[in-house]
Amino acid sequence: MRRSFDHVVRILATVNLTLQDGRAGAIVRRPTGRLAEYNKVYLQIVPEPRPARTTLIGCLGTVVKYEVDVVAYKGK
Repeated sequence: MRRSFDHVVRILATVNLTLQDGRAGAIVRRPTGRLAEYNKVYLQIVPEPRPARTTLIGCLGTVVKYEVDVVAYKGK
């Protein structure tokens, strides 16, 4: 999970954006214990003030543990 966020941070940096320039969403596979891992990583990587985020607990099958999406935008 941390590696996924690290990739997103690097991609955003190529266009001078950060995680604070948007919102993150995640679907975390059951068991919900993975939610604690996601929250821990998110709080470590995204500085205050943290933007809004959406987190769902859902069924992603047996292989995928989580899915993260980030939408970022910076005006002109």
